[in-house]
Amino acid sequence: MSSGKFWLMALAVALPLRAWAGIVETTTTSSNISYSFGGGPVTQFAIPAGPSNTYSFKKRGNTPGSPSVLNVSLVSTTTTGGFSFEHNLYIQGRGFALLDTTVTDTITNTGDTPIALRFDSVIDPGHIASKGSNSGLYTFVQFRVTQDNRGLYSANGRDSLGQDALSQFPFAGFSKTSGSAAGQPYTAGDWSATALNLDLAVIAPGATSVVTYHTSTGAYDDNNNAAPCANLATCHGTQIAFGDPGKNGGTVGVPNIVKGNPGSPVIGFYVSPYMVPISIVPQGSPLPPAPPLLPVPNYTPVPEPLAAALFGMGALGIAVARRSR
Repeated sequence: MSSGKFWLMALAVALPLRAWAGIVETTTTSSNISYSFGGGPVTQFAIPAGPSNTYSFKKRGNTPGSPSVLNVSLVSTTTTGGFSFEHNLYIQGRGFALLDTTVTDTITNTGDTPIALRFDSVIDPGHIASKGSNSGLYTFVQFRVTQDNRGLYSANGRDSLGQDALSQFPFAGFSKTSGSAAGQPYTAGDWSATALNLDLAVIAPGATSVVTYHTSTGAYDDNNNAAPCANLATCHGTQIAFGDPGKNGGTVGVPNIVKGNPGSPVIGFYVSPYMVPISIVPQGSPLPPAPPLLPVPNYTPVPEPLAAALFGMGALGIAVARRSR
């Protein structure tokens, strides 16, 4: 683990009372990580339950004629009223990564009457994509919420160019984009934070109930049937991100897929942690406002002559405005 950073605190976070007297909550997070780079050995380890799971690294291969890069970034930190969350995996070249995170909210009824509660939260915004002619690449996401191991909600999706199931995402503001850039076909799906309001089973007096918020993401590329990649700007690849890719769109050490692209790259989104609120309220309480929708990413490149002309027009406009003062 010398190639990454790893921090772990071993104390649970007791969230303040938010519903009414007689309810005690404790929230922790735990993660499992697996990855392999460039056909090398598989690394697997678990981060035990605690208030914070943070792990990240980037590895870049230097095989002549076939560069590759693997990025793994995980943040899951419980705070008062929710948790800060990020899963960001992208692969260009050969490798795979799997992240599995469970946020556990333990609710104890310390009163003397049964209680019927509602779990109010959101699903993170995110991005899932693949590009290139490689048939042996895909990304997937699996999301579910349970109460005492009983399913309350689930959503799944996968992208592998022509064999995608992105349209099955039930997420708010979901947009699917297909096209070609820098000579590479691509598909991408992007979504905004999605309201999640779930009625819980009644909790008896003195009883404890465990609600889990479970996110699994994976990215895989075996370099099958793909010509060696001359550079990472045009290389095939996959990415799956849960976090905040819309607010801070950009690249992380990977060139943009198209020089001059005014939008975000299909592969290589910069993703920042997203604050996921958690509120336990009585059933029938007014619903919280829906989270705002993010702008639809623009994957259409501006041709360089046009981009230069637009820049020139903008500079000319500024000069004219200054002279008119």
